[in-house]
Amino acid sequence: SIERRAWTALDSDQDEGWNWDDVYAIWMSDPEKRLQFEAYVLALNLVHFHNGLSKQNTLACDPRTWDPVSGKCGRPVIFLDDPGSSFGGGSQRGDYSAFRKQRVFSDAGACALGADLAGFGHPSEAARRFLVARLNNLTPEGVRAIFESAGFNEGTTGGSAAAWATTFLERMEEVRHAS
Repeated sequence: SIERRAWTALDSDQDEGWNWDDVYAIWMSDPEKRLQFEAYVLALNLVHFHNGLSKQNTLACDPRTWDPVSGKCGRPVIFLDDPGSSFGGGSQRGDYSAFRKQRVFSDAGACALGADLAGFGHPSEAARRFLVARLNNLTPEGVRAIFESAGFNEGTTGGSAAAWATTFLERMEEVRHAS
């Protein structure tokens, strides 16, 4: 596999990463960052990411904004670089039988997340709309192509790429229609 590292890791000598609760506590007073973070957590619920260990998260700096003299970063970036057992949970990555039973929300009417990684429980309506606007760029054909390219098939995950795509599209509808 090919791995591109577009970001300069800020904690590369420490396998510590960042903590979900800490990031939310810091960003909750910044409306734009809070919106994006809530949408990010909501998006991770689409793939049933539920194991938010800090060592699976990377804190990095956009290298265009790094000042080596002062050591300051003008644009820090956080991301999940080890999704672990998403798409079904358990020890197997990509378990269609398990994934098709999972839902984004524990209570869609209240927009209560199935996996509340950051302790806020319910993403804001603005965060839900923010994510939906981005999900609207995905076509059924594109979603299927993603699963095909990732090697999701009966032999590796217990479900065809078409089945995975259909279930993922159903999860997208959950997000679109939650209130």
